[in-house]
Amino acid sequence: MTNDEMTLLIRKHAPPALKLLDADIIEIDQKAGEVRMSFTIGEEFCHSKVIVQGGYVSAMLDACMAHAASTHSGLTKSASTLELKVSFLAASNPGKFRGVGRVIRMGRSIAYTEASLFNEAEVEVARSSSTVKLIPSQPREG
Repeated sequence: MTNDEMTLLIRKHAPPALKLLDADIIEIDQKAGEVRMSFTIGEEFCHSKVIVQGGYVSAMLDACMAHAASTHSGLTKSASTLELKVSFLAASNPGKFRGVGRVIRMGRSIAYTEASLFNEAEVEVARSSSTVKLIPSQPREG
């Protein structure tokens, strides 16, 4: 499956959590184990009107890392987060975000991943690492 075909398939089967975050796949590089995603976050995700609650920032990073692992496996595996570390580098204000997730190392049942999240001004607002359990995926059809 090509990177473009995989992108279309993931978009078609996007889970409600990603729809809530207005997430989209920008680019996939299966071989490199890297995924770029976009998100749009409104004031309803803020603990004040100006700062996005950290759980939503973590969810965006987690989505990037899980998709990096899943696509690196050719969509034969899903990623279930075992451990997640997030470093908040700057306040995240409502708006558009770009996340980059990448696989650092992938075994048969465990993968190590990292992600960075950037705001509209291309300032890195958060960085994360995770350990994920790789679980056989249910087949997805076109």
